[in-house]
Amino acid sequence: MAIPRRIPVAFADVFPNGAYVLGVEPSNDFEKMRAKAPDPQELDKETGVRLWAVRIMDADPTARTAELKVKIAAETAPALPEPIPGTPFRPVEL
Repeated sequence: MAIPRRIPVAFADVFPNGAYVLGVEPSNDFEKMRAKAPDPQELDKETGVRLWAVRIMDADPTARTAELKVKIAAETAPALPEPIPGTPFRPVEL
């Protein structure tokens, strides 16, 4: 039996205290960058759609790693939600 590349999980299971988005940037393919390709952005292997690296901050104060990157497949960069009024924090649910 093959191991699936993607394993579905509920957002609340991974981020029980929520999460905040810090930024979005293209996820670049190292081989394409090394070859100086005109468009080095990584493409999803199954769909061929562009991949974006979304920087996420875990709201759990006891989290081992506070910041991580999640790759999202979309033709255009995902739009960031508005920050919570009076704060720089942008809540997100994936």
